[in-house]
Amino acid sequence: ICCRSDVWSVGCMVYELITGDFLMDPKKKQPHDREMDIEHVAMMMQILGPVPSAICTGDGKLIKRYFDSEGRFLYQEKYKHYRRRSIAAELEVYLEPSEAERAAQFIMSCFTYDPFERCHPADLRKHSWLRSTQL
Repeated sequence: ICCRSDVWSVGCMVYELITGDFLMDPKKKQPHDREMDIEHVAMMMQILGPVPSAICTGDGKLIKRYFDSEGRFLYQEKYKHYRRRSIAAELEVYLEPSEAERAAQFIMSCFTYDPFERCHPADLRKHSWLRSTQL
């Protein structure tokens, strides 16, 4: 798992290298750790969509801080104004549209809620965006 948790970080870092901004930065909005954690979950859902029920109804020790027994985000009313983000659209400010789309596909391939389902670092090296980029 440790390598696959690093894959998530790679996606965040690539976004930051392209844009100069954090992909998710709850520290900008929330002063306290618990509030930052809640904000971070909301930001993840903006990018990835709802957390799968297998995770948000699971037996993780902190799940009940964020989700009810039905798997609903406890703070959904507070964050209902958070719209889904399009990473490709955000990257078009910095890259040509086709390049932005491929970069966004690479970044999004780094993210799945379940680290066991996340791609392996070796798979990232084979991604078409990296293969087409002059290194």
